[in-house]
Amino acid sequence: MPIIQTKIPYTPELSKNRKTGFARGHYFTRKPHKDAIESLRQIIWGLSQGKKWKKDKVWLEIYFQKDRMNSDVANYVDACADAVKEAIGVDDRYFSI
Repeated sequence: MPIIQTKIPYTPELSKNRKTGFARGHYFTRKPHKDAIESLRQIIWGLSQGKKWKKDKVWLEIYFQKDRMNSDVANYVDACADAVKEAIGVDDRYFSI
């Protein structure tokens, strides 16, 4: 089973609370959120090169250290799982967090 470990700086843009915006009567995905997800995806993808991932259980250990108490860490887990899913090509229904 492949193992990847990395550290990324805390950014509030990864929170699902910052995922969408509303303008002119429509919801949209905000560019800073998309960019943060893409950045994390590229980090994971780069670290996973040459590793073979099965469509089987994938264990994620995620530790957050944030600099303020006004955000909820649970809102970051979904964004991180989405980035990992795209990077390794395994659907997040196989994830155990």
